[in-house]
Amino acid sequence: MHIDLKPAADRQTACPRCHSPLTTVVVHGHEQCLVCKSNIIECCSGEVCQPSASAAKPLPQE
Repeated sequence: MHIDLKPAADRQTACPRCHSPLTTVVVHGHEQCLVCKSNIIECCSGEVCQPSASAAKPLPQE
């Protein structure tokens, strides 16, 4: 699995909603435009968790 640590909005030059030069801030896991506060980049963008084999072990019963 590849994790891109650069903000996804770096690839955009203008906000798709207000068309201002795009500057984003991360809020609650998503990126939003500083001018209009529109949600530009969703928190997960449809990514799916793929747990490792060690994480898939069942919890012990008490």
